[in-house]
Amino acid sequence: MSKNRENRRPDPIPVDPGLALATAAGDSAIEADWTAPHWSEGPFGECQAGEVAVVAYADLIVRPPVVTFSTIGSIEFGGTKSVTVTITGGKNKTFTIYLLQLPNSVGGITFDDGTYTKSLTPNTSSSYSTTYTIKGSSYSLQLNDSAIRATYNGGTQLAEQKFTVSSIAFKEDNACSGFDSSVQNQPYVAVHKGGANTAKAVILPSGASGTFNFYPQNGITVSPSTMNTSSQVLTITGGNTAGEYSLDVKVSQTAPTVATLKAAVLARLDKTVVIHTIVDSYNGTSPATANIPTASALQTYLNDTTWGVQANIYFTVTNDSTPHSVNFDINHDSKFDDSNQNEWGPIRTNVRDSSYDVNLFYEPYTIIDYATSGTEAFTYAPDSWFSDKHHDSVNNLAAHEIGHAIGRTGHNSSPAALMTQYSGNTSFPNPCNIGKSDWTLVNP
Repeated sequence: MSKNRENRRPDPIPVDPGLALATAAGDSAIEADWTAPHWSEGPFGECQAGEVAVVAYADLIVRPPVVTFSTIGSIEFGGTKSVTVTITGGKNKTFTIYLLQLPNSVGGITFDDGTYTKSLTPNTSSSYSTTYTIKGSSYSLQLNDSAIRATYNGGTQLAEQKFTVSSIAFKEDNACSGFDSSVQNQPYVAVHKGGANTAKAVILPSGASGTFNFYPQNGITVSPSTMNTSSQVLTITGGNTAGEYSLDVKVSQTAPTVATLKAAVLARLDKTVVIHTIVDSYNGTSPATANIPTASALQTYLNDTTWGVQANIYFTVTNDSTPHSVNFDINHDSKFDDSNQNEWGPIRTNVRDSSYDVNLFYEPYTIIDYATSGTEAFTYAPDSWFSDKHHDSVNNLAAHEIGHAIGRTGHNSSPAALMTQYSGNTSFPNPCNIGKSDWTLVNP
């Protein structure tokens, strides 16, 4: 007897690789079941027709399209950068490319046309590339807090690349350099008329990069005019006209402003100061020498640390070498009453030298309310009175009171300012910075 077998396979079944993405080999499969005719020998040697079930089973790995982005790194605020998107294995599939600020805020970063999403459908299964331009339209608060993503088949994320939109912040180059960052988030720097001062430009956030240009308003100049490092010291030079001028930072002349530094160009003023020693005529008590600054040391501090170098106000300081005996302690309690004109008035009346702009009177006693107010000195412009107490140096205390004497009413809220209300702050010993609210009053 002859035996015949016929095996038939079903037609090929297309598989869409976008239905699911594999996470491991063998986590997907295809199975085929069919029947095939079968002949066998009957009990009497005859051919007997029948069917046999056939099962085929194979593991599958569903391979998604592959998406890659060219390197972005950092984009300057107001600048642009091109990114190339490459897709392999995505023929006739629709992909969405979109920008966001992490974790999931869409809309801060845009493409150059103002949109934040793009849709594309490759026409080939092999490598397909296209290029988009990203605009630095919203600066980063931290490194790599922006991203470009590619999604496919209703939201499956295929690729992501993080990047940073860099910006600039101005900071002081040195302590006590006439730099003020406390004015409504608008930094200022004081510059001498016809002179120069420095400030520091820093790329933010730390670790970002970029190239930025500086555009000064007429009336000041800046050097260098561009920066591409993480930090750059700038020299701002004042012209011949006092006033406020802007220094803008941009990627280019027509780009939006990244940051602005205001430069206050100040004319020079010259002042004279005299130091007097006051002795209580009732009992002969004199102030301790350690509580009185020397003329040379005070002049150096005023000119090279505080008012001169920062606010363009220079002082000539003289020491009155003759101690003055005055009956000022009216009730003889060895206290000095700053609120009683009968105590401070006689000192001014008998000792003040009107040939000087400022008179400093050093008397031997503690101010009467020192325990509650902490008052170490006081000023009735244009003169100042000093007690036997000082938390900060005698030169720092004198420079503070001289500020009041030449027109700085009130106090500066910064604890680092010379004109802060409180002395003895261990975090800011001998505070010496001159801020905008200070120089505006004494050298407008």
